[in-house]
Order: sequence, then C-alpha cells, then structure tokens
Amino acid sequence: MCPEDNQLISLALSRFGISYDSALDHSISLSTFGIHGDKHYRIICNSNAYSLRLLADDRYSSETELASASDLNQQLYATDRIRAHGLPFMKRVQPTTDSNTFSMIQDDAGQAWRCVLFDWIDGTHITAQTKSSASKMGALLRQLHDIPVDSQFSFPVVDHTVAYQKWHHDLSKVDTVITSIEQQRLDHYLDLVQFHIYQAQSRSKNDVLPVLSTDLNALNILWKNDHIVGIVDHEHIGYSDRIQDLAWILKWYARNEGIHSFSVSPELAQTILGNYDMNIFDHNDFVRLKSLLWLSGCFNFHFVRQTFNLLSDSIVSNEELSNHLERYRQRGKALLSLLAS
Repeated sequence: MCPEDNQLISLALSRFGISYDSALDHSISLSTFGIHGDKHYRIICNSNAYSLRLLADDRYSSETELASASDLNQQLYATDRIRAHGLPFMKRVQPTTDSNTFSMIQDDAGQAWRCVLFDWIDGTHITAQTKSSASKMGALLRQLHDIPVDSQFSFPVVDHTVAYQKWHHDLSKVDTVITSIEQQRLDHYLDLVQFHIYQAQSRSKNDVLPVLSTDLNALNILWKNDHIVGIVDHEHIGYSDRIQDLAWILKWYARNEGIHSFSVSPELAQTILGNYDMNIFDHNDFVRLKSLLWLSGCFNFHFVRQTFNLLSDSIVSNEELSNHLERYRQRGKALLSLLAS
C-alpha cells in the first residue's frame, strides 16, 4: 500500500477513537476501487482486528445504486437489529465524533469518504456447497425473513423485475450486424425472458409483505467448523420479498462444484427449501419462484453485459453468440429442474 493509504486509514480510525500508527500496527488492502470505487482494509491495531470500509462519496450519485447516502445510516442500524435476533452479522463500531453510524473524512485530493468500521470476523468461504451448508443457509434465510419489519426503517422494496425489464428493453433495441438466424435466436431468448418476467411479477397473497433482506451470496458468508460465523454485506440491506430472496439463495447454494460452475444439485435445492419451511407457500408461489430462479441465473448482470459485448463487437462470430445463448439456455433448464416435482 502507498503512504497515502496509511494516512487515510489513520484519519478514518481517529473518527472511531482509535489511534493508528502505521509503524506499529498492520493493515492489508482487501479491495481497492472495485466497481463502486470503495476501499476495504483489514486492520490490526492494539491487537484488535477490524474491517474498515471507505465508501466513495460519488458512489451514491448514480441513479442505478440500490442505496442512497441517507439509506446507509438505516442499513447500519439494521445490522444491530439483525444481530439482536441472533444472526452473526459483523458488529459495527460507533464513531466517537459523529451521531451517525458512519463518519465522513476527506483525503488530500479532496475526495470525500464515508467511513464504516466493524469488528473483524475470521472465517472461510464455502463455494462448493454441501447438504450441511445448504441446510444452514435455508434456515438462516428463514431466520432473517422472520425478523419483524420495523417502522424505523423506510427502505424501498427492491423488485428485481424492474432491472430485468430495463435490460430486456435495452437489448431488444440494440442495432446488430448479426445474421437473421442469429437475430431470430436472440429474439427467441428475449421472448423467454419476457415470459419469465411476466410470471415473476404475479405475486400471491402469501408474498405481498416485505421482509428484511441482504445479499447472502457465498462470498458474503463466513464459516468455521461447519457453522456460519459471519455475514459481511451491509450495502444491500433493505426490503425484498420471500420468494425473490429464495430464488437468489437457490441459485447460489444449489451449486455443488463452485461459483464458476453452472452445475447444480436438486438435492441441495430441496434441502434449502426444506430448512426454510415452504408450508406457507402455494402453487402460484412456486410458479413465481421458478421464473425468478431462471431470471437470476439466465438474465443477470453478467449475462446482459456479455450479450451487449458480443452484439457490439463487429468481429464477433455468429457462433460465439449462438454458443453464449445456448450455454445459458442449458443453465436455465438445470435451474428449473431444481424445482421439478
């Protein structure tokens, strides 16, 4: 790390009443300038380990972000509520210089940063799931969803189909130079997308109330000795609905060969659903679950970005586009097979 990082770390920690001496203490940069421009450090100071997150002020200027700057305070208070209900969320550290849950600093270049500090949690990631990990994630999701909705939080209810509709519209309007056959294949795929969006928008009376939600993907969960010891995502805390979250969990935790593989296991999927306890849902809920599961795997951000890249590349072969669409068609069949009964 450069000296400027140590200066920034020292300034940030001072807002939490922690004195940091880069000559005596230790810091590791875990991620610097990701897609949001954030910085994340593991800090060991006075024998205590912390997770320091510096959120770039301009990350909240984009209309595409799920959370606004005002939401951040609510999200961090929500971590307290989640912990109070027995879930192992990171324990936040309250700033000593600010009544908010975060503090503001400015670097030498004039860039403003929101500082968030948590106690560090040691653990490992499980990316190739087992029946044991799948069962624990199903139970964890149910425990999160059963936390009563609190009037102190005014999160918007996130609806994934809003993004799906926008991406569908944008892809359908792209000017392409592909052959008529490939255009036909793309159109057929987009028709399938539209069908699943329609199905996903049909909510039953069992799934109209919002639930507290966060991103529980496999890289945000820490394990030790086959037990969940940490949840590390605070940036996506908000309101969702049960079926939408279940689709997300199924996509991640039915994977039996790791996150870079499309291989999924019906046994793992049924383990997740069994430990969530699906008795409150009816046939229409399962129809919606299937479509949300398909969309989460076959029309997600990665698929859309890859498709745009292929369509905008003047030298891409028609075979590449065809293989891309077919790969995701096969993934969709595998995902739907998880709920076949």
